[in-house]
Amino acid sequence: MPKQRLKVTKTEDQECRARLLRLEKMGIPIGSVCSASPEPDRFNVKQTEEESAWICELPSGGVAVVAPAELTVLVSGTLITNVEVAIPDFNCGLDLSDPVESRWYAQLMKLLPYNLTECLNHRLTSGVPLSVGQVRGAIIAENWASVPAKLHDYALVSVELFLWGARDNPFQFNFRARVNRSLMREYEQRQLKCRERMRSTERTGIFGPARGQVGIQKSVSPKEAINLRDPSGEDDRELRKPN
Repeated sequence: MPKQRLKVTKTEDQECRARLLRLEKMGIPIGSVCSASPEPDRFNVKQTEEESAWICELPSGGVAVVAPAELTVLVSGTLITNVEVAIPDFNCGLDLSDPVESRWYAQLMKLLPYNLTECLNHRLTSGVPLSVGQVRGAIIAENWASVPAKLHDYALVSVELFLWGARDNPFQFNFRARVNRSLMREYEQRQLKCRERMRSTERTGIFGPARGQVGIQKSVSPKEAINLRDPSGEDDRELRKPN
């Protein structure tokens, strides 16, 4: 169990204020930081399985963070009043809203290990006091943003999780995740195949050309049909009766 810290050093206080100032510039409400008295650790969030944490570029023009994590509640009745995820390199904040409403939720969950099937978002955003215990799952956050082009695939990026307790004191938890553009590439491939099918349909029609059909067929009489076989009419002699 983490030890209770009774004093905050000057260096830690300066670092905390610098982080909060960065959040404020991102438009994330930070509350008051004056005379923030220390309190015992009531909960902890720890990243697990770093190799399965991703920053995904979404086809919709957004970014999603999906990270395996472990939530530990040490004091019964712990209440989390606000939560934000920040990516300093992107200069943006992400929301932990209901991920089921996201059209990419199923694809994001598939990026996780098979034994992680629970999303921890509802435990952090429900506004309901938490019970003592420990649970493992994943944190998913999304927002409208773009992955900088300078970051190559699988580049390791720092992610910061901020939680506010009932006393408006922010708690920061550091994560690391890798850039993942697989969802964007899969989407682009599907779009390319769809365009190719549409071009093929435009060339041949919906049902394609009828087999053996060259144009509009003209009806002819039996005699004309015989003459078409042999324009000279020589093949028709056997069919004529003698005088």
